Amino acid sequence: MSFINDKLIPTFPGYNITTDDQGIHKINIEIDNLITIASRLHNELNFESLQTISCADWIEDGYLQLNYIFYSYEFNQTVFVSLNLPRELKDDGSKRTISTIPSLQNIWPQANHFERELWEMFGVSVTGHNSLKEFFLEDWQQIPPMRRDFDTLDFVNNSFEFRPGREDAMDVATERKRVREAKASEVTKGADVNEQK
Repeated sequence: MSFINDKLIPTFPGYNITTDDQGIHKINIEIDNLITIASRLHNELNFESLQTISCADWIEDGYLQLNYIFYSYEFNQTVFVSLNLPRELKDDGSKRTISTIPSLQNIWPQANHFERELWEMFGVSVTGHNSLKEFFLEDWQQIPPMRRDFDTLDFVNNSFEFRPGREDAMDVATERKRVREAKASEVTKGADVNEQK
């Protein structure tokens, strides 16, 4: 039985489905088809697990590529679904994308955390999510930090004070050896004192 020929192609006619050297099936879709594809993978083909949702920022081409990895324990098969989302942000100060993606948490509850990360770190607008809130970036005013136009070095230089380095410039390995030898010497002296008592 060929999973791609017997299951995937009949379920998703008209989609270009490829399989890589590791046996992972790949489907590129439009945003509008995400819920349909995800629901059919879950309900009709028994893909019980949403392994991850990741994002790649293709700043040169003006889009974010969202990647969903689904796994079926029954068939021991992995399906990789990708879609492109325009990376343009709203001008309302929200630091969120103009285009939105629908939440998958009603199908796979674990989507909750993945979508929160997309929302927080890449500024992806998610609709239908019940608790979009920060993991780490409380009161964040910058553009989302995982986008490639975020200047990490500039942010660090403007946000943190740098303390001077070690002035003695001693080699760490040499210093650790000296400390170990000093401790061993203290232990030996302590044993000698106990023997004299």
